[in-house]
Amino acid sequence: MIEYGYAEDITQRKLAEKVLEESERFLKETQVIAKLGTYSLDITTGKWSSSEILNDIFGIDADFDKTVENWESIVHPEWKKIMSDYLKEEVIDRKIKFDKEYKIIRKSDQAEHWVHGIGRLKLNNSGEPILMVGTIQDISERKRAEKEIFQSEQRYRLLFYNNPLPMWMTTFPGLDIIDVNEAAIKQYGYSREEFLKLNTRELRPAEDVANFLKEVDKMQPDTINLRNWRHKKKDGTVIHVETYSHQIIYEGERVWLGLSHDVTEKYEAKELLQKSYEDIRQLVSKLQSIREDERTGIAREIHDELGQQLTGLKMDMHWLSRKIKDPEKEISDKMQESIELINATITSVRKISTDLRPSILDDLGLLPALEWQGDEFEKRSGTTVEFINEAGDITVQPEAATAIFRIYQELLTNIARHANASLVKAVLYKDDSSLYFSITDNGVGFDIETKSNKKRWACLA
Repeated sequence: MIEYGYAEDITQRKLAEKVLEESERFLKETQVIAKLGTYSLDITTGKWSSSEILNDIFGIDADFDKTVENWESIVHPEWKKIMSDYLKEEVIDRKIKFDKEYKIIRKSDQAEHWVHGIGRLKLNNSGEPILMVGTIQDISERKRAEKEIFQSEQRYRLLFYNNPLPMWMTTFPGLDIIDVNEAAIKQYGYSREEFLKLNTRELRPAEDVANFLKEVDKMQPDTINLRNWRHKKKDGTVIHVETYSHQIIYEGERVWLGLSHDVTEKYEAKELLQKSYEDIRQLVSKLQSIREDERTGIAREIHDELGQQLTGLKMDMHWLSRKIKDPEKEISDKMQESIELINATITSVRKISTDLRPSILDDLGLLPALEWQGDEFEKRSGTTVEFINEAGDITVQPEAATAIFRIYQELLTNIARHANASLVKAVLYKDDSSLYFSITDNGVGFDIETKSNKKRWACLA
């Protein structure tokens, strides 16, 4: 007996079935993750079926009698007629897609929820709808977020339009103005229509725009950014303003919200005060220069005139002592005392002249003068002075040299009076643009807090 049979290669079919299974599994997982409920509605009978996720959204169990009437009992009373008319008159009669957000009252806990329903119709051969299948998703969280955003925008609008200071909103990152309040219109002179055609770049002098854009790039979106700018009014007047800017969500988009405060008067007052300070500095500098000139003149007169006269007197005393033959001891002693007194007077005159204006500062310059002053201080006070020149062989303008020398003198005097120090260290050094003079000592110091509370005159230099 001969047996016959056949074999069929079903590899492709099995692969297709596997792909379909994977697709269905992925679809179910997606529905679970998105909490997306599915349904089907038999339009001819009004019966509908639902997935477990949809049962959970509606708060019903598997035994719930699923009819159109009972679906309407789940719909919020305020939405019941709206949804019934929409389903019958719009979707079924006009054969369009079901796509609606509406409110329901869950059966299990009577809680109000927002849902979004989507459905597509299936038609028979006659073109009549017989079935609708689709999905329903709980969008309550999204609705709450939208409500909060709306309320936030309303609060911003209220503050925005009623604020007495100029405010505006600009696009991000384009910086086009999309809204302004009345205060801005009054301050800058533009009408609302003109404002809404501007970019904030145009509210600034042309030379300030590049720096403005750099600063905008540095601004933090989630903090209030305080900046000082120059703004230009419609008539070309330039004003100084303080601005406060941060980002908000406005009509679903991130925008910059800005507020400006005109501080032109404050700025001008500050400039006048600064000019006053500068005038006082120049006056003090001029007085110091005049004082130095007077010191130099007095020192020269004392050294040249009085010094010469004392030297002449000393020479006369020596001449007299030689001319008097066999003087009495009393006269001889008196002559010697007079010569010694003249010598002491000459020394005092030289010291007074040097203190007024040391000739070494004019003759040899700053560095030798500083070294000499340190040596003199060490001789008088017994305090060791270390002078270190790290600046090298430098040339300093006479005015600056005098100022540094006088500061050094004053500091050494203060150290002698108050510090009770045994060592003073002075260092002169420089960089590419500045000369520095640092002086430290190992003395007792003083209480800064106590001193800062005392009223005192400030020295301007």
